[in-house]
Amino acid sequence: MANESGRDVAARFVRSIGNDPDAMQAVMHPDFAEEWPQSKERIRGPENLRQVIESYPGAARAAIGTREIRGIAGAKDEWVLSPRFVPLQVVGTGDTYTVESMGAYPDGSEWFVVHIIKLKDDLVHRVTTYFGQGFDAPDWRAPFVERME
Repeated sequence: MANESGRDVAARFVRSIGNDPDAMQAVMHPDFAEEWPQSKERIRGPENLRQVIESYPGAARAAIGTREIRGIAGAKDEWVLSPRFVPLQVVGTGDTYTVESMGAYPDGSEWFVVHIIKLKDDLVHRVTTYFGQGFDAPDWRAPFVERME
């Protein structure tokens, strides 16, 4: 990990979520904490995050590697993959990075996921994660907007 950029650490963290728990923990600060504001939960410590991920109901049935891969924009373009989440964009500098992902869950639903990652001592120290499910736009807005794929 020596000489690894902050962007590389953030990307490696996201790439390993749900895919490689040892690699995930290798880039986590011992004083790690992740907050999920929507459910009002805080996970303290690398081992607790690992247990949350490994205990997720139906995790073994999640669609792994079946999502469309999209380009990554940021300090330098590169591809970042994880088994259940397809990162759409990694941006940031210094010790703060934002990763936008599309999550595929075992029930077949897809959610937009945003991780705000803060580093300390070149390790992932704090993460705030937001989850949002897509929704159909109301018809009344159609004359004023473009539909996106």
